[in-house]
Amino acid sequence: MSVNVGIVGLGFMGLTHLSNYTKIESANIQAVCDLNEEKLDLGQQKSQGNIDVGEMGELDEESISKYTDYSKMIANSQLDVVDICVPTDAHAKLAVDALNNGLNVMVEKPIAINLEEARRIVSAAESSSGKCMVGQCIRFWPEYQKIKEIVDGGEYGSVLAADFSRLSPLPDWAWESWLLDAEKSGGAAIDLHIHDTDFISTLFGVPDAVFSDGLEGPTGGIDYISTHYKYENGPTAVTARGGWPFPSTFPFEMASTVLLEGGAIEFSTLEDPTLKLHPHEGETIVPEVEEGDGWLRELEYFVNCVENDNEPELARPAEATQSLRIVLKEVNSVVDSELVEL
Repeated sequence: MSVNVGIVGLGFMGLTHLSNYTKIESANIQAVCDLNEEKLDLGQQKSQGNIDVGEMGELDEESISKYTDYSKMIANSQLDVVDICVPTDAHAKLAVDALNNGLNVMVEKPIAINLEEARRIVSAAESSSGKCMVGQCIRFWPEYQKIKEIVDGGEYGSVLAADFSRLSPLPDWAWESWLLDAEKSGGAAIDLHIHDTDFISTLFGVPDAVFSDGLEGPTGGIDYISTHYKYENGPTAVTARGGWPFPSTFPFEMASTVLLEGGAIEFSTLEDPTLKLHPHEGETIVPEVEEGDGWLRELEYFVNCVENDNEPELARPAEATQSLRIVLKEVNSVVDSELVEL
């Protein structure tokens, strides 16, 4: 079976998804849509973002239908999947419409700009014959999957403390600078830092409370945030920091340190190897990780779910909404300078 895909939005993330679909044998890029007609000349596009997404696979551009009107793409293309990579404040409108038309939907993270719109997507997904998944790609990133495997395996005991960080230069590459407008992106707390909040919830569950400090930045929202996640029955110290108010020469980095009873996990995208395990007894171990990045692996997973008529078990709309809820509590904590219970 060939899974026909239509991509809406051809900015950094849309081109990243486009590139990765070319590497999935059963995915067929049937249509693309962008308000900017120049973006539809796919051969002239170059992805700009904070991570190198690699080379695009073979692309038969002449076989792809091109639209500047999303509704016409939905009506005129024989699609199985709609992949939504537009500004966050437009996620709900497009995702709900596609789900109401019985289509399978991949929607980029964060699921929506606020909880009301996120819950609209959850409701539409529950009543739709289509499947829906949210692009919380860190759940599929090989190093993070290995961290979870080590923690869940228990060989090195319980987690005593964990720290995560995600730091980026200012994302000034987006269409009409939408990432720099908190009304459209939510700012770095909601757009960037949510990756680590989501991963923390997959490791330890929803925290009982959060306490955050942060800075308002160029977006008019919280563009740097540092959070302590409090668990009554969990690790004593779980923290994460993230933001994008850094200069263009500042290197993008995803990193984490997890202290276990029997050792420590060290991860940084600026190191080679990126992932190391330091037992209390014995030499440092370099764990084997799967090939590929989280974007390719999440799309492979979703295409496989559609192809085999399986409901996604990872990054479902309700889970993504829960992660958004936690981050919004973190933002409240920054604004009010107090501990916020969940």
